[in-house]
Parts: sequence; C-alpha cells; structure tokens
Amino acid sequence: VAALQKLTTAYGVSIVELMEVRSPARGRLVRVADRQRYDTADGVLMDQLNFGEHMMELHLFTVGPGAGTGGTFHHEGEEFIMLLEGSLVVTIDAFEQYVLHPGDVLYFESVHRHEWTNPGPAPAVFLGVNTPRTF
Repeated sequence: VAALQKLTTAYGVSIVELMEVRSPARGRLVRVADRQRYDTADGVLMDQLNFGEHMMELHLFTVGPGAGTGGTFHHEGEEFIMLLEGSLVVTIDAFEQYVLHPGDVLYFESVHRHEWTNPGPAPAVFLGVNTPRTF
C-alpha cells in the first residue's frame, strides 16, 4: 500500500489508473456486487466503495494477519479509519501508536507519516475514508 501510494503520487495518477482498471460513472448507490476489489499488497485487499469525482474516497480494507502497508506514507488531506473486525495497529510519525478494536475510530491529518498493520490472528476489516482522493 505504501509503495503504491508513493508511485501514484509521483506519477500523478490513482491506483485505479495505475492498474488500468476503468471505473464507469456510477450513481449514488454501490451494491456489494458492483464494488471493485484490488489486491494492493501481500495480504491486503481494498474494495472501492465510491466512483467518479468526489471529495471523499471510500474503501473497505481487509488485512490478513501480519499484513499491512509495508512502510510509512503521507499525502495531503485527512483520513478516517473505523475498525469493523479484528485488530489494527496504526502508527503516526513513528511515535504515536494506536491499537484499534472493533468500533474504534481514528481520524488524523494525512500529512503525518503513517502506517498500519494487523497484529492479530484473524483478518482485520476497516472502513477507510480519505479526502481529497488519494488512491
């Protein structure tokens, strides 16, 4: 995830564009069957939950045990994480560390270097919202 984010920033494209997946314009409602899923890193799946030109970018991440971003990254904007299942460790600027449990919410400015990892034995599932669009 960290490597892909750095590439997209460097090239001025999104992960969707980098993977050459075309996202047709869609309405307000996105059904489960209409989501697009990306295997962004070893053990990390990312479901795109909205499409088109919006200020917010919505993803559902499924992170396998021991998997994570693979390093820190940062970008413009703000970020929201709500953990739905499992556990997730989020580190911000190498010294703030948060252990999230189901129902926990973390909100921060994305200009701070951040990374996340699943320390648990089961998959971690979280809703991630970025503004402006990052991936």
